[in-house]
Amino acid sequence: MAIKLTLSLSKVLADNFTKQQRIALAPLIRSPQIKNEFAQRCIDRIIERTNSGIDKRGDTFAGYSSAYKKSRRFAIYGKSSQVDLKLTGAMQASIGLLSTDNTSVTIGIDGGLEEDKARGHIKGANYLPVRDFWGLPEEDQAAILKDVVSIQNAEESLSVLQDLLGVVAASAILAGGADTNTSELSNADLAILSELEDQ
Repeated sequence: MAIKLTLSLSKVLADNFTKQQRIALAPLIRSPQIKNEFAQRCIDRIIERTNSGIDKRGDTFAGYSSAYKKSRRFAIYGKSSQVDLKLTGAMQASIGLLSTDNTSVTIGIDGGLEEDKARGHIKGANYLPVRDFWGLPEEDQAAILKDVVSIQNAEESLSVLQDLLGVVAASAILAGGADTNTSELSNADLAILSELEDQ
């Protein structure tokens, strides 16, 4: 059975945004593009934090045993004393988006050796201490959702501006004041476009 983590965008929205923001953003959190980007950024954040040796509560992982530090495997893979749950990187690479519904995403590891390794770290198994990396505090989820929504809004604003400049250029052509070459747009129009494309 897969290791799953379901993240509710509607709960993050309800708990971390103002009433006006919730009203404005409610339709956006249903967008497949927003949900997919949110899920990927949550996965990236879990991996980044894990690579820093920090568990889901913000605590440092339990250290490696002295036997493991003296092992051939430890030396071959060039491990350091910082615990990052990364020997080959396969377990972390196996984390993916499993499903979405109306306003939530489910990420996880679905089957195989990588799921077994992850479960061993999360619960502590055999010789492993508990190193529970599987989770993401809601404040991190809120920051990620704000970033995703900001990027979406910037892309929409750029699209609207490009459409508007296209209308302005078309109007100038119809009025006989310009040809189809974009160099006929004013320097101010081009500067605005350039600035937005750099964001």
